[in-house]
Amino acid sequence: MFFHVAEAWDLNIEQQTRVLGLSSPDALAAWRGHAEDVPPAVVERIWFLTGIYSELHALFVEPIRADSWIHRPNTAALFGGAPAVDLLYDDKAADVYTYLRGQPW
Repeated sequence: MFFHVAEAWDLNIEQQTRVLGLSSPDALAAWRGHAEDVPPAVVERIWFLTGIYSELHALFVEPIRADSWIHRPNTAALFGGAPAVDLLYDDKAADVYTYLRGQPW
């Protein structure tokens, strides 16, 4: 599921590595076909990332709007004008997920 989300969000290998909190692209490649080797911390991040993806697709009718949301600047206090993807790089996927779940949209 993560790779489906990464493709929809147009994340390159470096970005995928960063949002998963991995040390290098080699770490990502090492478990790409071996889900049993994924560390628990990465599984947790994947859970939040797929939750964010699902929430966005529930909130926006057009898939392109849902998928591009993480790259658009956001003026909400949590984001401070930065796009959501910047928070994902900083291990704040849980915060972004909680934000989306609490919006009245």
